[in-house]
Amino acid sequence: MKYLLATLTVLMSSIAYADHHALPAEPLVAEIHGCTLNEGVALADVIKAGRAEFPKLFSADKLKMSSYIWEAVAVSPPFHAPDLRWVNYYPTWADWDASEAVWRDPKSAETVERIFSLITCDRPMFGTVQMIAPIPAVEEKYLIAGVCKLEPGKSLADVRKYRTLGRTSAINAAIEANNGGALIYPGFGMTGDFDYVQTLTGEKSSMAKLMDGVRTGTVVAANQTYSEMDNPATCTWDLHRAHAIVH
Repeated sequence: MKYLLATLTVLMSSIAYADHHALPAEPLVAEIHGCTLNEGVALADVIKAGRAEFPKLFSADKLKMSSYIWEAVAVSPPFHAPDLRWVNYYPTWADWDASEAVWRDPKSAETVERIFSLITCDRPMFGTVQMIAPIPAVEEKYLIAGVCKLEPGKSLADVRKYRTLGRTSAINAAIEANNGGALIYPGFGMTGDFDYVQTLTGEKSSMAKLMDGVRTGTVVAANQTYSEMDNPATCTWDLHRAHAIVH
């Protein structure tokens, strides 16, 4: 969805890079567009059209990408304005470039027009996505995005020591869940008073266990049991529903 924001860029082999049980060996490219629904359009209309049109457009060329709609549920200012975020993931910039060629091809004009009859979108922002833990492949899931600022004297190296597969697995074990996540580092067009974004996502029932675990203190206890290392950043947490379009 070219020229379909966010200060968020997240979360693929073949077309399911993020929704896969093995972690990618290298970071991914994320492209994010903040979008508003056009008058009289419901989110369900966008999801239906996206799932009908995008796989035909991009899978025909066997492009390596996946696309998701992040439906805003509870998002803090200043990132609360978009109704949804259209997020595309690519294993490399070359794959992004290949998708651009398809999107800009005159043969794609009908699909482009159909999509933009439903939503109005900002120009994209880009980020680098480092997977932390495998993300279950489901059509719809909850996604929590943390907009994070480093504590004084801390670095992204400290974040990578703190946000690990081991810590995620320990929390999952404590709450009997199966959630995954990623770290997103700002790239082109991404500015704001933050240093990185952390995403946590999984099946809705599994993510509900995570949120209940935070509520009851189980997650805090699991964090402390895993290691006494302090969190090197302070984050503001937002809630989305993620709808798979191409995966």
